[in-house]
Amino acid sequence: MTPDGDAWRKPAHSRFLVPGHALSEIFRAKMRDGLEREDLLAGLDPGIFRKPWTVHLQHAGDGHHAAEYLSRYVHRVALTNDRIEAFDGERVTFRSFRYIRSRTGETRRDP
Repeated sequence: MTPDGDAWRKPAHSRFLVPGHALSEIFRAKMRDGLEREDLLAGLDPGIFRKPWTVHLQHAGDGHHAAEYLSRYVHRVALTNDRIEAFDGERVTFRSFRYIRSRTGETRRDP
């Protein structure tokens, strides 16, 4: 964002939204905070958070494919109501699809 927060700035490098060195620092801090929140830092050498970390960056085209892929997980629920076929108080029967290598979309009933 621009300093006034009114507009997006173009990335310095057109192939990546965030520079790798900046993303590495953010990831390291988020990892440390998450481990601390779960009380898992006690057994770790604190020096690992003073060393530079490197994250793996990979070009994802213009971002449309990555956004489409991620949207499946943040936009929809795992099991929609229209896939539920029955509920007897203990068991749920729902429609699912088994995607085989050929991606035929064969329907299967799972209790």
